[in-house]
This record gives sequence, C-alpha cells and structure tokens, in this order.
Amino acid sequence: MNNPGVNEMLECLDALKNAVVDFAAREEKLNASFHARTSAGQTAWEVETRHLTEKMGEQIDGAEIFFQSAIENLQLRFERRKTRIARAHNNVRNRIISETTAEETRRQQQNQAARQESEQQKEAEKIAAENDFQESSRRIEELRAAWTEVEHDARKAFRGHGAFNKSPDEKKIPAAHESEMLDEAGQLISESRKKMGEAKGGFLGAIFNRSETAPVAAEVANNLARAKRLLDIAETQATARHPQDLENAETG
Repeated sequence: MNNPGVNEMLECLDALKNAVVDFAAREEKLNASFHARTSAGQTAWEVETRHLTEKMGEQIDGAEIFFQSAIENLQLRFERRKTRIARAHNNVRNRIISETTAEETRRQQQNQAARQESEQQKEAEKIAAENDFQESSRRIEELRAAWTEVEHDARKAFRGHGAFNKSPDEKKIPAAHESEMLDEAGQLISESRKKMGEAKGGFLGAIFNRSETAPVAAEVANNLARAKRLLDIAETQATARHPQDLENAETG
C-alpha cells in the first residue's frame, strides 16, 4: 500500500527538479541572449568607432588640405602684393630719378644759359667800354687838331697881343665824364673860331688900336686854354678808366 506522503514528496522533488531544469534553461537562454546582445553592441561600437575614426581622419585630411590651400592662397596674395609694392616702388623711384634728371638737366641748361648770358653781357660791356674809349680817343684827336688850328690862327691874328703869353684864368674844372668835358672843349673851340670870324672884319681898322681887339684876344686865349685843359684831363681820365672798365666788365 502506497504512502501518500512519499508520493507527494516525490512529486514535489520532480516539480523542483523541473523547475531547476527550466530555470537553468531559461538562465542559459538569458546568458546566450545577453552574450549575443553584448557581442552585437561590441560589434556596433567597433563599427561606429571605425566609422567615426575614418570620418575624423577624412575631416582632418580635409582640414589639412583646406589649411594648405589657405596658406598657398595667402602666400600667393603676399607674393602678388609684394610684386605690386616692388613695382610701385620702382615706378616711384624711376619717376623720382626721371624728375631729378629732368630737374638737373633743366638746372644745368639754366646755368649754361646764365653763363652764356653772363659771358655775352661781359663781352657786350667790354665792347661798349672799348667803343667808348675809342670814341673818346677819336674825339680827343679831332678836337686837338681843331684846337691846334684855331690856336695857330688866333696867335697869328692877335700877333702882338700878350693874351696868349699870360697865364690863363684857370677856373676849377668839375669832375665829369670825359664825354661831357669833350663837349665843353668842342664848344669852346667853336666859340673861339666864331669870335675870330666876327673880329676879322675889324682887324684892319683896329690893327693900330690894340685896345679894341684886346678883349677878344683875351677871351679867345682863355677859351682855348680851358679847352686844352679839358682835353688833357679827358684824355688822362679816359686812359685811366679804360682798363678799369674792361676789368669791371670781365668780373661782372
């Protein structure tokens, strides 16, 4: 006869055993599922990591290419700017050199023109000084010849009068250019010749009356004496002034 307590115990043990087996199976299934999910996650992580690494490498390469391109562009811009600056510098330098050369040429031309003008002016002044001296010399020679002729005629006409043997009235002759002295000397010689011409008509009637011809003789004698002094002073002055005028013309 069976013992109901034992059977129940056996049933309980079978149920426990089944439960343990079922639990173990379920645990194994859970472990397998866990391992599968873990392996898939690891694989996904590795894939994602590789993807991110590759993408980051591509970005780094792209950045390096962009950076290198930017550097090359900057370098190109720098070279172009340097070229423009160098060209502008050369243009300015050439313009300054050209302007300086033009200014120097203009200044040299002006200096040369000034020197030529100065030389021409000096030559003109020397010619003028020489012409002035030659003209004075010519006039002095002509007036001396006229004075000699008039003085000879006067002495002959007023022979016997002592006017030409007396010391003439030597009035001071003021300083003046020799041309003015020669003008005065020529006027005195002309007046003396005129006085003699006017007096000739009365010479025959007054030949025995010297008192009538004495004033004319004295005036002519004084005029000729002053004219001779003027000629002497003018000649001395012109001769002394001539080399000084030439030197002044040379030195400017």
